[in-house]
Amino acid sequence: MRNVYAIIRIPKSGSSSLEISIKDALRPVNLFKVPMLNNPDASISLIENIRTYKKKTSRLWKNFRVLSESAMWEKIQQNLLDGDIISGHMAYGSLRLQDVNIKYITIIRDPLDRFISEYKWIRHGYEKRWPTQKFYHFGRPAASAKSMDYYLDFLREHEHVYSNPATRYICGTHSHTEPFNHLSKNYWHYGILEKSVEFATLFESKTGIKFSLGHANHSPSPSTIKLTAAQTTKFEQLHNIDINLYLRLKESSHSPMIATDKLTHE
Repeated sequence: MRNVYAIIRIPKSGSSSLEISIKDALRPVNLFKVPMLNNPDASISLIENIRTYKKKTSRLWKNFRVLSESAMWEKIQQNLLDGDIISGHMAYGSLRLQDVNIKYITIIRDPLDRFISEYKWIRHGYEKRWPTQKFYHFGRPAASAKSMDYYLDFLREHEHVYSNPATRYICGTHSHTEPFNHLSKNYWHYGILEKSVEFATLFESKTGIKFSLGHANHSPSPSTIKLTAAQTTKFEQLHNIDINLYLRLKESSHSPMIATDKLTHE
């Protein structure tokens, strides 16, 4: 049975760096870059659904020369070798593969820092667009351009889509009652971005391969945004499970899968 790595990339959590660093450490291996499969914006309106579908289809064609998710998984299944990597903004349970042992990897960021980074990224992308393009944008991009309060209220109005994003990716659902236990049971390696050295050290102990978590953040970096007390309350209501998960990981001395799992790439 083939052993493969699946990097669950939580947006704005250092996952680009994680993908690049693991690829560099494990080379030569194949990296299958999966496009965002379940963009939450798609459920907001018909126009957003069409826009996100068009973007996903474009990435499917660019990366795999296919036009559907099912065709993508079939192509990956056919070409997947032992030790290869599958990576993308995809939730746990999304992989449609047979006869493979999947080693899940993820990294989690402070929920508030991740939220502000994503807000700035979405707003920056919206502001760069031509006025005619903005006319056809709804959802988070348009909401972010108005104000932080408006943006938070929009997310709360659609909390069934936008609440607890880290838990959604890690568990495949936003309402998982025990994400820490799920992470401990089902992931081969995980950690928090703020303890990247510890993350790297444990990765080395498992694989016997020298590893360091690089930096590949392409987000805009304007002045730091500070939430008001009222905004903080709204944020915490939207991210209560993510916050609890992050704090438990930060405070825990738990080291996932300490036993070495050394690999040979020839």
